[in-house]
Amino acid sequence: MLRVLPTLAACSFLAMSAGTSHAALAQLHSTRSGETPRGATRVVFEVDRPVEYLTVELPSENGFEVHLLDVDNSTVPPSLSPRSGLIGSISFRSSPSGMVARLTGSDVRLTATTFALENPNRVVVDLRPQSSGLDQGAARKQSPVKRSAQPSLSPAGPTAVSKSDPTPSNVAKKAVAAINSAVNKLTGSSDDTAPEPERESEVVQKTPAAKTPPAKKPAASIFEDPDAQALAAKDPGTEEFEDLLVWIHVLQASVEALNEADNEADRAKYRRRLGHLLIQRGILREGEKALAAALASDGRNLETAVADSVTLAEVRFSLGDLEPATDVARNLDTARATPGERVRIAAVLLDTDNAVLAGTLLAATVDDCREPLLSRARLLLARSHWNRNETQEARTQIRRVTSSAKASPEVQRDAVLLHADCEFALGNNDEALALYNRAVTLDLTDENASWAGLQLGNLARRAGRHAEARAHWKKTTDQWPDTFYGTQAAWFLKFAEEMHKLSQAEAENSRG
Repeated sequence: MLRVLPTLAACSFLAMSAGTSHAALAQLHSTRSGETPRGATRVVFEVDRPVEYLTVELPSENGFEVHLLDVDNSTVPPSLSPRSGLIGSISFRSSPSGMVARLTGSDVRLTATTFALENPNRVVVDLRPQSSGLDQGAARKQSPVKRSAQPSLSPAGPTAVSKSDPTPSNVAKKAVAAINSAVNKLTGSSDDTAPEPERESEVVQKTPAAKTPPAKKPAASIFEDPDAQALAAKDPGTEEFEDLLVWIHVLQASVEALNEADNEADRAKYRRRLGHLLIQRGILREGEKALAAALASDGRNLETAVADSVTLAEVRFSLGDLEPATDVARNLDTARATPGERVRIAAVLLDTDNAVLAGTLLAATVDDCREPLLSRARLLLARSHWNRNETQEARTQIRRVTSSAKASPEVQRDAVLLHADCEFALGNNDEALALYNRAVTLDLTDENASWAGLQLGNLARRAGRHAEARAHWKKTTDQWPDTFYGTQAAWFLKFAEEMHKLSQAEAENSRG
């Protein structure tokens, strides 16, 4: 948003990321491992709700990656070193689709059987040696587990599918063609802790085999999108490329599950997943359509509807669809929203010229916030006052942010600049000078840096230091010539130099 020089009617733009919220994601509560009476090494991931998963073999490491989809990855759990069993390490990493657990450290190649249980919700992986004609117990004795001094934290090794073809685009297409079947819905009721005997009635879902999309409904393909084709053109063998392959797996599995869904709740569920997957990779237009369709469905999940609506509003704003973004923001059920969701939706309202509504929402939210969210909420509340020309109220709020040591660098950067603008507008020149000088030491955008330089020149002019003012404007023009405020500084400089020449001419005439 551009500042209007005479009135300072706008403040610095606060950028938002469309896809960084951890709201409505499942939580990984604990991970444990043990041995079953039948010779399997069992790894159990306990979560707070049913989650879907994808198991990928790491043949070069005699292990597996278990992708826990839609699980909060903001905090990566520490690695574990099982005391017994076929594996030596359980390590974790985040991925665009959720949390990834790496089960490695075996001396023999393993097979994995992955299934879900309820009460409590768990994803269970049973690992056994790939043996031919040998008793599994004997195989274990012949191949003792190798222990490493440190848990493995290395990047994901190449998966079986990533080694199938050296050409990146072909690898990605083969990954799509070889995806696992529709998301597993099978559950059981048996306990998962060793050494409880395994029950034959336990519902088990083995690692799914490759499956061709059903002919009755041709599955959509991400490769129909040019941006997605560019994403696929990564060098193989890198962690980023492997994450892309997993993302393609999950995306295509969700497409197939959507095609096979036979009720509105499932269709809404998989549209929602597709929307978030596309948004995570920056394919915003298609992601917006899928997420909007999920929210408009009669089968939408009411528990995630608020969080999804916030994301939808942010994505629409990022796409420049201001009126649709405003519609979502104004109609959000804020009573059911978390403080973080209310702050995010207030930012959308503020940036779509709904300062009054944003200010009302923020004023009711601030007391519910804790740092670092609290500082961001106060920054936005100050902006809502500023946009309504309530400069003193804006100053009161923003001073609490610039004096806080707990605000994030991004919030502190924008807060210092807005605080300087408030002091300038109120005529507090010394305070404004100190704040603008503080601002230029921060990591400002070119637009905001040029604004600070322009204002330093204006403050010098106010104080009668005309040579200093011209120096600030010249520096601003030279460093940021292509910015709006850089061009304004050039105009100010030209005008000031002309006035300086006239003053010199008049002085010479008076002496003559």
